[in-house]
Amino acid sequence: MTATLALTSAQTFPLTDPLPDCQIFSNNQCAGNTITTEPKFEAYRYEFPPPEEAAMFTHVCLDVHTCVFGPPNSSLCGCHRWFTPAASEEGWQPSFQDYSHLFGWSTINYSADLRSATVTVTAEHKINATLSYEFGGKAQTSNVMKFDATTTAPVSLSVLGSDKTKIDLEPLDFRWNRAELKLTFPNGDYRSGQKGAIVEMFGWPHAAVEKECAFLAKSGYMGVKVFPPQESIMSTEPFQGVMNPWYFFYQPVSYKLESRAGSRDELRSMINTCRSQGVRVYADAVVNHMTGGGNDANPDHRNPNANCQVFGAKQSTLEGGSSPMYTQVSKLRSESEVEQSHRMCVAEL
Repeated sequence: MTATLALTSAQTFPLTDPLPDCQIFSNNQCAGNTITTEPKFEAYRYEFPPPEEAAMFTHVCLDVHTCVFGPPNSSLCGCHRWFTPAASEEGWQPSFQDYSHLFGWSTINYSADLRSATVTVTAEHKINATLSYEFGGKAQTSNVMKFDATTTAPVSLSVLGSDKTKIDLEPLDFRWNRAELKLTFPNGDYRSGQKGAIVEMFGWPHAAVEKECAFLAKSGYMGVKVFPPQESIMSTEPFQGVMNPWYFFYQPVSYKLESRAGSRDELRSMINTCRSQGVRVYADAVVNHMTGGGNDANPDHRNPNANCQVFGAKQSTLEGGSSPMYTQVSKLRSESEVEQSHRMCVAEL
């Protein structure tokens, strides 16, 4: 299918769907640091005027910082980054916030004594709107903020665009606010957490682990290990005869600390309670992949083995909705979807 969208009354440019009928893209194949992506997916780009004519338009994909696949000043450019629908578009939910136009994350760098820290926010806007930042509700133009041990509570963090878009990032929790480790057996040879027995709580809720730590401390255990505490996939349908099996803990969709085991607040409470009773907390984590294979928030995945029927969006462990999570776009199924996706990438001067 090929559709056209008029950018001016005199000019149109083709938008090509590379997958006819009911075909879908195959999954990425990974071997170490080598990732092989199906060439058609890499070529799934919109064709725009050549560079000498592109000055007529504001096209974020022609910016070296925002072009997802195509090289700078290329006449072909991908727009997969901005697949999340906007608040005014179908498929949006409040948990998506304004990730249709904004994305970002924070980095905490501690001093040598771990009693102060510098927080840096990295963020980008789809149409390069001017950004500002709110640390603890206080707005500033700088993306950097310094903190010290006088900050005794979590700090909220937001990124705002001059076009009134906004995303709330994860609150800042600082290391110096964790409870002191009070050992039940102060003469035990734990070697600073390098020697001793650790109990793995196989998928236990944070609140249940918190209650169990009193027993673990009295029994002489050095620590407790918990499943990955980040937001992960959830489904309303059984998978291989099991409803949300344990390994879904290991299919994250974001780094938000909102898991099947409990909320960020419950995790913080559990850590502080266990440490105050002499039990160290060890957390498993998934940092090298996100869920894939269509297990995402896209409601229009199609099944080529079932007469092209579509299956609905997956959910996540985030209370009140999921983060905007997408694996690979299958294809735009109609001319209206082509136009909608195109509007997300191009703004006419």
